[in-house]
Amino acid sequence: MPDGRRQIVKIHHPGDIIGFPDVALKHATTTLRTVEDVCLCPFPKSSLDEILRESPRLSALLVSIALRDHVVLIDVLRAMGRMSAQERISYMLLDLLARLRITNHKMTDAFRLPMTQSQIADYLGLTNVYISKTFIRLEREGFIQRDHDQIRVLREDEMIELTDFHDRYAEMDTSWFPQV
Repeated sequence: MPDGRRQIVKIHHPGDIIGFPDVALKHATTTLRTVEDVCLCPFPKSSLDEILRESPRLSALLVSIALRDHVVLIDVLRAMGRMSAQERISYMLLDLLARLRITNHKMTDAFRLPMTQSQIADYLGLTNVYISKTFIRLEREGFIQRDHDQIRVLREDEMIELTDFHDRYAEMDTSWFPQV
């Protein structure tokens, strides 16, 4: 933000297509900062022409990812606008777990969360102190277990019910993709 404040609008995972929404625009609308070392594969916008012409299934996948991400954004806006701090953090943890399960089918209920409380606060629109108190409450009430940057979701079904979370990643429908 121009005044130095930070707003985190998306958390990326390995395999994500970063900056895809900006393809339709002349300039990028966000900046990217990483919390760990990453390996990026630059992909020029000009390459899309050939991909879209030559690979109808990949084109359908790109459209599906963009549309799914739009639905997820609506879900996140709903969560951030109407939920308590406990519900927001629960929702974020469920979303991260669902995203990680896309590429790791052995993923159970535990994952690494390398973000600081300050970064989580900037993502959820809360204060650092509120993040800390709410994580402690979630632990005390038996919803999660924490060990440094390791999170274990203990009462996933109850958290899903509490937040009305929908795993949009598992719901992706590819039945309409062109057959090659």
